[in-house]
Amino acid sequence: MRLTIIVILILFYSFSKGQTLTIDSLNNLYNGAMADIRDGSPDHAAIVFSKIISDDSTYFKIYFLRALSYLMDSELSISDTNGLLIHGFNDTSLIKKGIYDLDKCIQLYFLNPKVFPDGFLDNVKDAKMEPSGRLGDLSYLNDVNRSIVNGVLTYIGSNKKNKSIACDYWEKAQVEKVYKIEVLINEFCK
Repeated sequence: MRLTIIVILILFYSFSKGQTLTIDSLNNLYNGAMADIRDGSPDHAAIVFSKIISDDSTYFKIYFLRALSYLMDSELSISDTNGLLIHGFNDTSLIKKGIYDLDKCIQLYFLNPKVFPDGFLDNVKDAKMEPSGRLGDLSYLNDVNRSIVNGVLTYIGSNKKNKSIACDYWEKAQVEKVYKIEVLINEFCK
C-alpha cells in the first residue's frame, strides 16, 4: 500500500513539474498578448497573461501587463455577436481586477521575483513601456486609469522613495470614485 502511494506521489510530482512552460513558449504567449493589445483586444491579452501567471505566478511584469489589459478593456463597451452587451464602459469588475493585479505587481517587485520578459519596464522611472515603446506613453488610457498606473510606476521606479507622489496619483483616482483604489492606498500609502 505504501509503495503504491509513493509511486502515485512520484508520478504526480513529475507530472506537475512537466507542466511548466519553456522560455520559447513564454515568449510566444507574451508576443501574442502584446499583439492583442496593439490590435485592440485587451480582453484576449488578459487571458494569455492569465495563462502565464497560472504557470508561474512570480512574474511581477506579467501582473502589470494583465492589469493594463483589464484597465484598457474597462474603457471599451464590448458586445457579443448578437449585440448583447458583455460589459460596458468603465466596468468596475475589470477595474477591480486591474487594481488587484497592480497590488500583486508591487508586492512581487519588492520580493525579487523572476523577471520575464527581460528588459521590459526596465526604465519605469519615465513611465515608458519597453521594449521599443510597444505600449507607448500610456496616453491610450483615460486620465483616471493613467493615474492608477502612473502611481504604480512611480512607486516601483523610485524604489518607494516617491511614495507621496504615487499616493497623490492614487488619491486622484479616489476623488473620481474608482472602485477598490483604496486597496493600493491602504497598503502603500499608510
